[in-house]
Amino acid sequence: MKLMMKSIIGLLLLMSTGIQLWAQKPTTAVGLPVVNMKMGKPTMEEMTMESCPFDAEADAVVLMQTCDVRYVMATMYDLSVVYDYKMRIKILTDEGKKYGDFTIPFYSNAENLQIEEEEFSEFSAASYNLNEKGKIVSTKLAQQHIRDERVDNRHKVRKFSVPQVQKGSIVEVRYQLRSQRFFFIYDYDMQRDIPVAYEKCFMEIPAVLQFNVEAPVKRQNVWTNVSGSYIQIENSDPKRPQRCNANCYTIEAAQMPALKDVNYVWNVDDYAAKVVCDLKTMQFPQTAKRNYGMTWEQADRLILDQDQIGTKLNDKSKFREELAASGISAIADEKERIGAAVLFLASRVAWNGKYNNLPDYANAIVKKKSGSSADVNLMLINVLNDLGFTSYPVYLSTRRHGRLPIHPSANAFNTFVVAVETTNGLVYVDGTDPYGAVNVLNPNLYVAQARKIGMKVSGSWVDLTKLAQHKTAYLSSISLSADGTVTGELSAKYSKNSARELKADYHNAKDSVAYVQSLQEKYGITISSMQLTGQKQYGDEVKNTVKFQKAAEATDDHIYVSPFVFNPMGESPFKDETRELPVEMPYPVSLSYFVDVNIPDGYAVEETPKDFEVTVPDRSLTVKMTCKNADDKVSITYSFVSKKMYHEAEAYTAIKKVYDMACQSMGDMIVLKKKL
Repeated sequence: MKLMMKSIIGLLLLMSTGIQLWAQKPTTAVGLPVVNMKMGKPTMEEMTMESCPFDAEADAVVLMQTCDVRYVMATMYDLSVVYDYKMRIKILTDEGKKYGDFTIPFYSNAENLQIEEEEFSEFSAASYNLNEKGKIVSTKLAQQHIRDERVDNRHKVRKFSVPQVQKGSIVEVRYQLRSQRFFFIYDYDMQRDIPVAYEKCFMEIPAVLQFNVEAPVKRQNVWTNVSGSYIQIENSDPKRPQRCNANCYTIEAAQMPALKDVNYVWNVDDYAAKVVCDLKTMQFPQTAKRNYGMTWEQADRLILDQDQIGTKLNDKSKFREELAASGISAIADEKERIGAAVLFLASRVAWNGKYNNLPDYANAIVKKKSGSSADVNLMLINVLNDLGFTSYPVYLSTRRHGRLPIHPSANAFNTFVVAVETTNGLVYVDGTDPYGAVNVLNPNLYVAQARKIGMKVSGSWVDLTKLAQHKTAYLSSISLSADGTVTGELSAKYSKNSARELKADYHNAKDSVAYVQSLQEKYGITISSMQLTGQKQYGDEVKNTVKFQKAAEATDDHIYVSPFVFNPMGESPFKDETRELPVEMPYPVSLSYFVDVNIPDGYAVEETPKDFEVTVPDRSLTVKMTCKNADDKVSITYSFVSKKMYHEAEAYTAIKKVYDMACQSMGDMIVLKKKL
């Protein structure tokens, strides 16, 4: 569990951000005993606590966490920063025992020895339990059970599990972390996946440093304060001590709710209350002010300069001889030629499932026959170079990775796709996805802010959400016999992301027989024939024609049949009655389903599905069904249209109503009665 840092601490510059000062700061967490700030002194009230008063379902609750951030100045120009961290957690259930496991990231650069590794001190951890006599006993963490592991060339993690953690335990952790990276301050996350009863962060920052700050989400239970102070210079003359002016910042919060994953939110951290800071300026006495604020244009240049990525964009591919012999260059249609290039590369280098914005060496990738998203897409650019196209990397942060920060950063992106110039304008492809198509990407890549860059062009923003579409059209005819046997034919057209999903399902099946078997099991049918086209091509359309048979429910005088034999909606994904987070759809959807139900001789229609239309207030999400009843046939038209990819939480009730009706109506029956 990442308990302390992606972020551990952050800076709040109240003077520059204008954050609202809340009226009165807390001294207790409402509904809990008075906050116990003493480490090693749990109270009997805490030990006997059985649930969190403001979150009855919580497996654990953070009773208290504090972090003091103070700068140590050996001289006016020799700075380090010390984080003093304390945390107390109450374990409420057996599931909550996992919150006794800790992983603390810290800086350790194996390449730059000028900046020393961050150092821990005053490190301690313990659990507290009630023994058989009802007395509080403690079990301390032994030093030999702490291990440091390297994550990459710049970071390590400290891992440990507090001993004797069980339901009812209180877990305490305290440490200090000293860092020479005075120009950097860790983010401060005010929320986590369990509730926090009380937290306080105090920061004393020398005035020689100024930061840009992304302020936390405003909440009624968060308090902030700013004041002035000074820092004593340690090595100054005791008779004439030097001081540096400082700003003191305090953040306090009570009853912070748990931040839990919910469906239709790509990255829940996008909505967490937190403080993020970036160094803006630094000015020591008798020196010029140094600006560190970055523009996106500067970030572009940093990206292109990394490992000479910019020059590698113009390289020829490692497969140019094979490519020349493939005949792909002779394909007249530009989109088909681009698609053929994607499949050509996919047959030689597979995506390893990892997103990255920094490619490895091409020779190593060719040898391994697999690579990250950056490896594959840079090699795709080189293949397209061989085919005479001009293409560019389009850098982005995937939806699961999270939104871009407010302040520009070259490190904010975690992958890139490829923009290709054609006679009809730019098109977009992703070399990692052989199931996609030109302008059809994995939904994880549909972001509103992507950055197209190149050596000879100015960087520009691209909205990839405009590419997102999921279109499906069904045309079906079914016939009923007197014994309730349903026979029918369905013709389906899958376009854009709908086609991408079908192709992925088809290729993930063992073979075509296995794919047919999966359809039979999913829909409870017997398929007599299936004609599938486009599933093996790099294109944005797949067609399928299926002849099938199914048993309907029949009695002596009635037949009950669902007209939607192929149900594309399934169950509604929105089960909760209320929701606090927005709804993020994977893509816009257009679904149409037209079906004719032929009535057998000797039967009449007794009941059909009711006509209806349900929509949200702005009509961006609508489901509609109409039913026409003739003597020998019932014709039903169903449509589901979702135009938006983002809905505010306030729209959730209306969205749930549409989805509930959309899914429920797919199960509505036609009832036939035998004529007398």
